[in-house]
Amino acid sequence: MTGGLIYAKLATSKISRCAAMIQLSPSALQEVLRLGQKQADADLRFRLSTARKGCLDRSYVMQFDKMTQASDRVIPLADDLELVVNAADLPYLEGLAIDYSEDMMGGGFRFYNPNTIQVCSCGNSFSVGRPKADFAG
Repeated sequence: MTGGLIYAKLATSKISRCAAMIQLSPSALQEVLRLGQKQADADLRFRLSTARKGCLDRSYVMQFDKMTQASDRVIPLADDLELVVNAADLPYLEGLAIDYSEDMMGGGFRFYNPNTIQVCSCGNSFSVGRPKADFAG
């Protein structure tokens, strides 16, 4: 743990001297673990991806998933939790920091992405400049 964040290093054989980092704050990790415990299947992994939807180009998608694909990167986050990210999403998620906080309006995840050039005022979608690298190969 560095600077209060849990680092998930995504390194692949297709990336030479390059790795994407995704950071989860302790509160984000705790919330993901809490949500995972509510799932009926204990063998689920935490999948983080992006989808083409929303007011701008992309939105974050977080879900629990049992399936993995050949292009997925699987990274241990905690003793009983793994993060799954598809290689196609890595350019959009490189350097992403995820936090979780609660206020009077409820709780929610906050995404801090150095790749974004614009974020929708609703906070649900974002656009990025040209992805830095093609992690998919």
